[in-house]
Amino acid sequence: MERFERKRVNVDGLLEEEPMVAYGTQMIRRKITIRSMERSELSEESIEGLVAQLRVVSWRGPENHCTPVCWDFAFTDPMIEILQSGRGAQGILLAHMKDQSIQDQIVMLLGGMGDEESIWPIIETLTDGSEVTIDRQAKRLNLIGNLALTNLTVSEVIWHHGGGVSFDQCGDMPRSCWSKWWLDRKNSFKVDVGGDRIYTNYPNYGIYAQFGDTSVP
Repeated sequence: MERFERKRVNVDGLLEEEPMVAYGTQMIRRKITIRSMERSELSEESIEGLVAQLRVVSWRGPENHCTPVCWDFAFTDPMIEILQSGRGAQGILLAHMKDQSIQDQIVMLLGGMGDEESIWPIIETLTDGSEVTIDRQAKRLNLIGNLALTNLTVSEVIWHHGGGVSFDQCGDMPRSCWSKWWLDRKNSFKVDVGGDRIYTNYPNYGIYAQFGDTSVP
């Protein structure tokens, strides 16, 4: 299994469902028996083609419908395909990070399928300053960067447990706060599954996909 860690795969197996009662509630226990597993990562050419589509298919960006955790990311079709493409897409996305026409989408995607190599490039897109002193695009990138970095790091830099109330001291200084957080940890930090991950607003694929759940919100 380790050789397929965080890679796109095709799985052939059997799903079994067994009714059960837990704490007085009727539930279903699911068991998956894997027969075979093969890599199915997209080619670099295919991923580049999807990146090109990002410039054509507009993305409205994230919207919050109930503070603080109910986010709707409204991913477009090419964004979803990139999220599902596997870890191999990270290098291609990073190569397009300076493309301002799709920079917000690149940051958002890296937050769902990147690793520690994406953290500093995302931090570099952030801007310190109050709402009065930074422009609309900078505020949009700050929001998207905070969402992406919170998902990657499972940290409490901006939001308590990544999904609770915000920390006022970092509200206007996201670049400084994330930079300090990263400089203190860059030599040892690894993106991994687990931790006290209350923040779960990315769909159920990418780096935190839950085994056996194939739903796409």
